[in-house]
Amino acid sequence: MKNRKWLSLALAAVLLLSSIPVLSADEGARAWIFYRDQEDTEGKISYNLSDYTGKGTSIAVIDAGFDVTHPVFAAAPAGAYLHENIITRLMGEGRFVSEKIPFAWDYADGDGDVLNISGHGTSVASLAAGIYIGAGDIKQEDGTVLHESSFYGSAPDAQLLLMKAASEGLAKIDADAAAAAILDALRLDASAIVLNTYGLAADKDLAEAIARANEIGVPVFAGAGDTSLKAEDLSVLYTDRSTLTAAADL
Repeated sequence: MKNRKWLSLALAAVLLLSSIPVLSADEGARAWIFYRDQEDTEGKISYNLSDYTGKGTSIAVIDAGFDVTHPVFAAAPAGAYLHENIITRLMGEGRFVSEKIPFAWDYADGDGDVLNISGHGTSVASLAAGIYIGAGDIKQEDGTVLHESSFYGSAPDAQLLLMKAASEGLAKIDADAAAAAILDALRLDASAIVLNTYGLAADKDLAEAIARANEIGVPVFAGAGDTSLKAEDLSVLYTDRSTLTAAADL
C-alpha cells in the first residue's frame, strides 16, 4: 500500500506536468499533495519524492498502442517482480516482452501486436516509468548543453504493463477492451493504472472494472476535458463540468 501511495503521487505529477487534467486518486494520496514538503508536525510526515524510483511496483498503461522497441524501455528495472514464468503461468504465452515490459497485449484485436504509430501511448508510458541513459549530452561549440541524453520517468524502476485498447489504425479507446485490460491489470497486481479516455462513452463493464480497482485500492488515473459530452450525459458526479468524460468521471 505504501508503494501505491508513492506511485499515486508520482503519476499525478506526470499528468499535471503534461497539462492533462486529473480526476481521481484516493483521499490519502490527495492529502499528501498538500503536505508532502512540510515538516513532521501535527502528525504529518515530510516525504522526499527524489528518493522514490518505483522499485518493486508496476504501472498498467491502457492506451491506443505502444512502441515496445523504443530505447526508453530498454533498461531492466531494479526490483522487478513480474518475470516471464509468472506472466506465462497467469496470462499465457506471447505476452512477455522484457523485464521492463513484462506484459503487452492488444485487447481490441486479441493479439500480441501493440504497435501504434501515433506515439501517445509510448509517451505516456515513458513519462510514467521510462529510463534511458544516453551516450552523452548534445552540446554547442561553447559547451552549453542543448539536450541531456538521459531520461527518467516519474518511476523509472517500475515495470510497465502495456495494454492496447484501440483497434488497429484507430485512436479511440474501446470500452470493452479497456474494461478487460483493467481486470487483467488487477490480476497482475498492478500498483496503478493509467487510462486513456479518448472516445470512451459510459459503459457498464468499464464502470464495474473501475469500481473494482477503487474497491481494492489501486488508483486509476484518467485524463479529462478533451471531449464535448454534455452534463446530462454524465451518470454520477461532477454534473456541472460539461467536458468531463464518463470514464474520468468514474
